[in-house]
This record gives sequence, structure tokens and C-alpha cells, in this order.
Amino acid sequence: YHAQSNYQSALTYYSEAVRHNPEYVAPQFGLGQMHMVNSEYKQARICFERTLKAQPTNTDALKVLGSLYRREGRVADALTALTKGLDFALSLNKLEAVRSALTAQAKAYRNLGDVDRCLELLYRAVGVSLEMEEDGSRADTYGEIGDILVEKGDMEGAAEFYDRAISAMDQDQGPLSTYDVDDRAQGF
Repeated sequence: YHAQSNYQSALTYYSEAVRHNPEYVAPQFGLGQMHMVNSEYKQARICFERTLKAQPTNTDALKVLGSLYRREGRVADALTALTKGLDFALSLNKLEAVRSALTAQAKAYRNLGDVDRCLELLYRAVGVSLEMEEDGSRADTYGEIGDILVEKGDMEGAAEFYDRAISAMDQDQGPLSTYDVDDRAQGF
């Protein structure tokens, strides 16, 4: 149901699976995703916390929890979860998870008003995207960097990154692939 975007049926399926076997992690994670689709963020957080309890190195659960904590204003918890996720992703050489954790951390630091740390993390995310040869996610990150440079008053730098974003999109011609809870479960 989930893969077919039949989210209500997926929610029912995952709920039943969790009810029958609360220790089974896969439906717990899926149930969390369905709660996110329905903007039920507290219930989603509970599901992802249960997932993480069963699988403490689950980088996807850490990333999502970090975003959910950030959404709740729990920035310290968000950064802790995102840092753990980044550390595990780095140790496993999971570049997509590394890039995703870096961009999620950048958003948390931006919420804190630390745009310099945010930019540093976004630059690192671009480096990972270059290593992965993924233009779409790099385009998205270039755009975010451009936005921050505009906020900082660096119009010339912003224009350079907006040009890079357009160029990367032209090369990719595919959907952008960063994840943010505010985008309601995009990427699942």
C-alpha cells in the first residue's frame, strides 16, 4: 500500500502489524512515516523513537527524529540525533545518509541563527553530492546556500550559487531529493 501511495491503507496495515508484533521494527518505521503523511508528528516521533530503541544505529530513524525534534523546537535533541546519525553514516560510508544528515543539521543550525555553521555543513553536503555525482540534491543545496548568502548580504556570492543550482538542475532534469519533515514525508 505504501509504495502505491495508498497511505490510509498503509496506515491501517502498519498499525495492525505493530499491534500484533510491537517488537518488529519495519512496520514501526512505516507507521511513523504514515503519521508524518497525516501531519501527526507526535505519533510519528513515538514510532521513530521505538525504532531507534530497537535499532540504535538506524541512520534513517535518527535523521527523521532529528527533523521531528527540530520541528518541536527541541534543537539540542535534534542536533544530538543528527550528530549520531552522521557519525553512524560516516562509519558505514553511507554517503546518501551522510549528505542527508549534513543538510538536516544545517537546517537546525539555521533555526538557531548560526548561519556560519549552517553554511559550513551545506558546503560539506555539496562535497558529498559531488563525490556521489548527484546533481539534483546538489542543486537544492546550492539554492539553500544562495538563500543564506542573500540573507548575509553577499549578493555576488548568492548569484554564483543560484547559477550553480540552475546548472545542476539542467544536468539532472530529475526531482530534488533532500528530506525535510516540513515537506510532509517527501522522499518516502
